[in-house]
Amino acid sequence: MSKVKVGVVGVGRMGTYHVGVLAELPDVELAAVVDTDPKNLLAIEKNYGTPGFNKHQDLYGKVEVAVVAVPTGLHYPITKDLLSAPPQPPPPTPAPRHALPPPPTQRAPPPRAREARGGAEGRSRGGPHP
Repeated sequence: MSKVKVGVVGVGRMGTYHVGVLAELPDVELAAVVDTDPKNLLAIEKNYGTPGFNKHQDLYGKVEVAVVAVPTGLHYPITKDLLSAPPQPPPPTPAPRHALPPPPTQRAPPPRAREARGGAEGRSRGGPHP
């Protein structure tokens, strides 16, 4: 399964907390961060190796999910803009893996024919013991 590409808009105090948590999730790729303060971007790029941008529109086509961690008054316009972005084509899906054919059934070895001298009858007549 491929990782979900996530971006964080706003990497001040709260956004930095989000980045830290996202970076630890095994099924998440921290694909990009956005902030208007170059110092914040530089800190994230240095600590996590994640590219930084100064406009949320730069996330288009780079992420599948965005965390909006900006001042409250900016939540609605940024979220509305991100949700109104033109749809991106889905990432290519890997070719289906064909199931291996079932292993050949193992047959039990054929039953051995009983020896004529085997069993109680052969011993009672003085025949050799097996």
